[in-house]
Amino acid sequence: MRRVLVIAALAVLAMPAGAAAATLGEQRVLLMLTTWGPEPYAPATIRAELDEASAYMRSVSFGKTWITGEVTPWLRALTAQPACDTAGIAQAAQSAAQAAGYDLSRYTTLGIAMPRVAACPWGGAYFPPGIWLNGRNDREVIAHELGHTYGISEEGSAWLCDPGCHAAPYSNPFSVMGHGSSDFGAWEKHAFGWLDRIAEPAPRVTLGAIDRASPGPQAMRVVVAGDEYWFEYRPPAPLWAYESHDAAAGVAIHVGTNGLGEPSRYPGRNLLLYDPVRRGRPAVQVGETFSVRGAFAVRVVSASAESAELSFRWTDRTPPAKPRILAARGGRGRVSVRWARGAERGSGIVAHEVFVGARRAARIPAFRTVANLLIGTEDRVTVRAGSGSRRISVVAVDRAGNRSKPARKIVRT
Repeated sequence: MRRVLVIAALAVLAMPAGAAAATLGEQRVLLMLTTWGPEPYAPATIRAELDEASAYMRSVSFGKTWITGEVTPWLRALTAQPACDTAGIAQAAQSAAQAAGYDLSRYTTLGIAMPRVAACPWGGAYFPPGIWLNGRNDREVIAHELGHTYGISEEGSAWLCDPGCHAAPYSNPFSVMGHGSSDFGAWEKHAFGWLDRIAEPAPRVTLGAIDRASPGPQAMRVVVAGDEYWFEYRPPAPLWAYESHDAAAGVAIHVGTNGLGEPSRYPGRNLLLYDPVRRGRPAVQVGETFSVRGAFAVRVVSASAESAELSFRWTDRTPPAKPRILAARGGRGRVSVRWARGAERGSGIVAHEVFVGARRAARIPAFRTVANLLIGTEDRVTVRAGSGSRRISVVAVDRAGNRSKPARKIVRT
């Protein structure tokens, strides 16, 4: 079995993590076979791989995107095996394709496929003008590089603890963005605009398999202080084979910073937990429990060919730190309050409640969601307070329902 499927170059086209635009509908791809003489495979061979990549993209996107691809004949655009001058090679390839009658403006993505150029230390890349295949002509590398152009810069990283914990590129045995040949993960699909049924934490959650259409949710996202966790079900018989001895059926978990600027355990986003329950595999199986100390626990109750049932509970029993009122000014029967959040390392603050006397006057969410990004809200509000002297209180509430001690201030309106 292939242990490492793809070697890709550094990000040069992808948008920041979590900021990918939706990739929907037809994607027109032109692969320009570019050579200085050698023709290591027939154009029909890579044509077949491009057709398989199209079928793959249609499948994994649940029919939301697909490839209409063309492959040129071998274009003798180079006079000799080149140095790894991608700009020069790209210019020569495009000029040769245009001279052969191809209108490059008709295509969503351009690709350059070459015989192996020894000076280039990668098998696939995503430099301008699009994707590059250096001696490679398989579906996995095409899908991997297209994933980059769709907006994913991560190289299928995993979070390994052996015993020190660190992010390891290409170590995801499921996704084609790592060293897997199976399906993209839930975070990636959500970023691409293919997956929008995401479950919130609940006592019982049923997840459909990540690799096939499902009427219900196909991921559960759990946000805690600093971090986020994405749960997805990898079935025992995937539509696209895992082809990695490291992969295992069960519930896979991707982790990362939640994007709110809070201290995080992780250096980035979309890192596969390589051994979440210390069983030597990257999946949680029936009867096993994954937990984050002082935050939550998830147990895999059952699993079938199509879905898995999870039980979820918050384990955070520690109230958030008391917020600090920075300013409170009254006038014309109203009070404007501004506060600073206290430190929180458990389930995370979900909202602040503002009271006038014993009356709750407002509940201000601590964040809002835009696409798959969390955006922190301003810690301020103006509320009706009537006239006279009023006691204003601000209370932090975490996701587990714990409440802080109130911060108080007397204000005259």
